[in-house]
Amino acid sequence: MDLNTIVVCVAISFVVASYCGNWLTRWKFRHIPGPTPQFPLGNMKTVRQKQIFQAQKDWSSEYGDISKFWMVRKPILLITDPKVVQQVTIKQFSHFRETFMPIMDNPLLSGAASEGAKSMMIVAKGQLWGSLRAGAQPMFHSANLSTYAGTINKAVDALIAKLHAIAISGKEVNIFQPLGQMTLQVTGIAAFGLDLECQRDISEEEGMLVSAAKTVFASSAPSLWMLAAMLAPPPLVPLIRGLASAFPGKTLSGLFQAYEALYDVSACLIQNTKRKMNKDDISSSSWLWFKRNPNNPYKDAIPSENSIIPTLLRANNKSTGVPLSDLQIAAQTNLIILAGYETTAVALTYCIYLLSKHPQAQERLIKEADAFKGQPSYEQLDQFPYAAAVLSEALRLFPPASVFSREATQDAQVGPYRVPKGTALHISVYTLHHDERWWLDAEAFKPERWIGDKTGGDRSGGLAYLPFGSGPKMCIGYKLALEEAIIALVRLYQQFTFRLSESCTEPLSLRQSITMSPKEGVPVYVTGRH
Repeated sequence: MDLNTIVVCVAISFVVASYCGNWLTRWKFRHIPGPTPQFPLGNMKTVRQKQIFQAQKDWSSEYGDISKFWMVRKPILLITDPKVVQQVTIKQFSHFRETFMPIMDNPLLSGAASEGAKSMMIVAKGQLWGSLRAGAQPMFHSANLSTYAGTINKAVDALIAKLHAIAISGKEVNIFQPLGQMTLQVTGIAAFGLDLECQRDISEEEGMLVSAAKTVFASSAPSLWMLAAMLAPPPLVPLIRGLASAFPGKTLSGLFQAYEALYDVSACLIQNTKRKMNKDDISSSSWLWFKRNPNNPYKDAIPSENSIIPTLLRANNKSTGVPLSDLQIAAQTNLIILAGYETTAVALTYCIYLLSKHPQAQERLIKEADAFKGQPSYEQLDQFPYAAAVLSEALRLFPPASVFSREATQDAQVGPYRVPKGTALHISVYTLHHDERWWLDAEAFKPERWIGDKTGGDRSGGLAYLPFGSGPKMCIGYKLALEEAIIALVRLYQQFTFRLSESCTEPLSLRQSITMSPKEGVPVYVTGRH
């Protein structure tokens, strides 16, 4: 028997032993219904084939509002009962205060790279999460939201100029591309006090930040190396990590490079802020696990005095009493950049897609937008009830955060089931939003359901609409996202109408990575109204 055959046999033996050694976990969850796991990936084959939002909708229909599926060897409780969601996320938050998100907490990372991923507010644990949220909260106070309207309008001005040129050319455009650049510009000014110069002509090469953010979202579905790390016994994970580093493949290599670019930008912003505040330089800090880029276009950028980085530099970690580390701050910078690029832009893309398919709704929005003269302020947003209704309905049909998670921090009750500490839960927002029990004509686009009814007619009592999550871990920036989206919708439809290109797939093809987004974008033709 040659060496290669021996290596393969040993690897297979480890995989089989790891899978079979999971019998105790399978026994503990035997009483909870769900799809039968398939060796060796559990139910991940179905997830990859259907996308997780559709797979979970199908499982909920077949197995009920509390079921389980297997993410390789790990059981995940799937929750689609609004009252149980309320129990887990609000009433018993102290029992489910952690987040389970392997896409962000990547087992292929190690050292400072791994610590940074685990430090992002979206996955941070214990008192670190509370420290980070408290440090970032001032950015989203009402007084600041009022000042952001000018920033949003300035970014929309640049977007309108770009779309006018596209309209004149008569060419189709993937509307997500300019929307993503616009929302990232808003994020740069709101979060850092910096114009990140993200809005470029469609024919120009994408900027560093836009390219990195785009790559992260396009490449974050679980790779085969990640699945292998999740399947392997703990002693083998370092070996798999080493192999993934040596032979990453094009997708994983691009993902690593994108994160390096984001961290390099964050390092520049932190370093320049500390110099301005007369704090110690960070250039020799051990957390700089990536290769610095001497041509980084943000190497001399200095965030404004009251922006997020100086605020976090003045904050303490509640669990240790010491200031937040540069790595922890860099992780939040990256998270803000990523969230600012993708989530609001995807929501606006869905709005334009749905309005293009429903001309009467588009005309009603245009009428509302035309009745307002000038640029909307934060205080004037209540003058656009139909724009808000369009956004709410788009977020119901196409929630960018189609699923969010929790993890039990102690043995706890989930509906009728007792689950052990460490149990991961998925709340399927997509399923809740499409459930005929809670929504009349659940698959139909009906913005009017939100007019005069903040619940949109949700028959669960307002518990089945969760586009921004639920409870203390609800999205910290949701008010800014709503402000930005409504202002952008009003101003865009004051100037343009949009028509879907013949190349736009029907039904819209979706993909799930960190968010649920159009797989091929949304190609449209832009027509000027004046």
